[in-house]
Amino acid sequence: MSAAAAAYRPEIDGLRAVAVLPVIAFHAGIEQVAGGFVGVDVFFVISGYLISRIILDELDRGTFTIAGFYERRARRILPALLLVVLVTLPLARLWMLPAQFSAFADSLVAVALFASNILFWSESGYFAPAAELKPLLHTWSLAVEEQFYLLFPLLLIACRGARRAWLPGIVLVIFAVSLAAAELGRSTASNAVFFLTPTRVWELMLGVLIVLGVDLPARVGDRTAEGLAAIGLAAIVIAVFTFDAASGVPGLAGLIPTGGAALVIAFARPGGAVARLLSHRAVVFLGLLSYSAYLWHQPLFALARLRLGPEAGGAVLAVLAVASIVLAWLSWRFVERPFRDRRRFSRRTVLRGAAMASVLLAGLGLGLASVPEATLAKAAELDQARLERLERSDLEHCRPAGEVPRPLAACGIGAPDGPSRIVVVGDSQARSIQAGLHAVLEKMGVAGIYFGAGSTLPLPSALQYDDGFETAAAAAYEVVFERIEEERPSVVLLQARWDLLHEVDRSPTDTRRTPRYTALSMDDPLDRNTSRNALRTALAADVARLASAGGTVFLLSAIPTLPHDVRRCYLDRACSDIDAAPLRRRNEGADAMLAEVAAAHPNVFHVELLGLLCPEDACPIERGDRMLYRDPAHLTVEGAEWLADELLRSRLSMALQAAGAQ
Repeated sequence: MSAAAAAYRPEIDGLRAVAVLPVIAFHAGIEQVAGGFVGVDVFFVISGYLISRIILDELDRGTFTIAGFYERRARRILPALLLVVLVTLPLARLWMLPAQFSAFADSLVAVALFASNILFWSESGYFAPAAELKPLLHTWSLAVEEQFYLLFPLLLIACRGARRAWLPGIVLVIFAVSLAAAELGRSTASNAVFFLTPTRVWELMLGVLIVLGVDLPARVGDRTAEGLAAIGLAAIVIAVFTFDAASGVPGLAGLIPTGGAALVIAFARPGGAVARLLSHRAVVFLGLLSYSAYLWHQPLFALARLRLGPEAGGAVLAVLAVASIVLAWLSWRFVERPFRDRRRFSRRTVLRGAAMASVLLAGLGLGLASVPEATLAKAAELDQARLERLERSDLEHCRPAGEVPRPLAACGIGAPDGPSRIVVVGDSQARSIQAGLHAVLEKMGVAGIYFGAGSTLPLPSALQYDDGFETAAAAAYEVVFERIEEERPSVVLLQARWDLLHEVDRSPTDTRRTPRYTALSMDDPLDRNTSRNALRTALAADVARLASAGGTVFLLSAIPTLPHDVRRCYLDRACSDIDAAPLRRRNEGADAMLAEVAAAHPNVFHVELLGLLCPEDACPIERGDRMLYRDPAHLTVEGAEWLADELLRSRLSMALQAAGAQ
């Protein structure tokens, strides 16, 4: 390989911009770029191409050394990374809960050892909601690269001279084995496939294969090359806008964005349309900032979500996305570029500084991780007794109540020896409410049963989904309704997060920040009017069944969902009451629907919760010493007890008296 072959290609920097912007948009939660995470796959191809090109060129000229290679990696990776980590650390300490900060300290150690992909693989999935709160989650990709580069230069050294002819075959075998492992492991070990190096190596090796096949693109005519480059760029764009968490990356589906990157790298020629587009000054400039932008964006988003909770919505994240570009320019200008200047920092200084920084970072992480959680709580002036109250299980009183098909649970509530006259049916919100009903029913000497499960809509007529969980839930709720029709209890309470369903405008496959039941039996899950009609029809049919059983049916509206991380509010004692107007607007459509359905039956009543929980146009999270909410959408046990005492006790008494139960 000649020196000319290693000449600077501005379109590669442009391709970096194409890779990093979708990643930032994806982590900002922009639904239209649900496949934006494939930008990392594009980065792997670029990295494999550039690093192998440089190493092979230096081997040809006899100038390659291991020390020189790792010096370049240290200059490239560590200064900006350490800056971002050190800026993130005090903010994480300020805004994280003790357990979260302990996990963050573990991630500091993992980053220092370039093992964060292993750590995050062991904790949770990349697409899990909890991942959004991990400031250093994105460093998994840096770990993959550095683990790869521990051994890859040794392979190239081993294949010098006469053995150089072996190299393409060896690389091709590694590529094929890694890709096959990724595809075969998707269904049984998806987290491992996503995070771990063996199932990511093929993407880096794809870049290596471009270098090894450098003569092939030269044999293709300009028009063909331009067409292939355009197809490659289109493939990346298609993946960004059509892929999602279930698309099978980095399995065979990953060949679309990575193959697209390979086509662009191999066939984009100076003067061609694709090269001109990617070589535009603005695009190249963003590409130069891509590494720093990648480093900054995830800590900014995670810290905002930790501090603001649900308030860290689209507008906030959009501002932070722009801020990540601004910070990227600052760190590129004043950190990345100076540390790459050998006149300022010698090899010895860089390598020694890198070693010291890694040791100090690992030591800092170990030290912080070893601090007992109770000590952290004390340092943050947290009230441990309040935490224990907040974490009380809403099923701590649960008694066996007969068999019910999975995934539903059956929980006996109220007086153990009292007549069983009340049934509660619903999702996790209903589950939190039944914990309060249990105490009220005990005082009344009446027993009841709760049937339900989180993330399930308790309407058999509306539960029409594709996967096994929802199919099982539909069948289970049908059994519950048949049991109610047979046993004819005096009172049935039906409750769920109706507001989510009534206002649905998200894809049912997007589960990152919404419950599972975001679609009904309809042709277009994004059509709000269809959603409302489907829900109204299902609700009317199923409530009619309950009403025909002869008892009193209460349709409880959704618990208003607060725009705060209420746990953080309790611990910081810093949150004021929430304005009820936006919550009322969110719930009013669903409440109107519940009222309309209830009005069709003399024994069905709509019970509106927002007015009681949010009096005088404000929603408090506490009443006196009672903590009402355990998270933005669910009540604590003591909050549910207050609600049941204040709102439901008199209604239940009248309903039971009417049924002759008292």
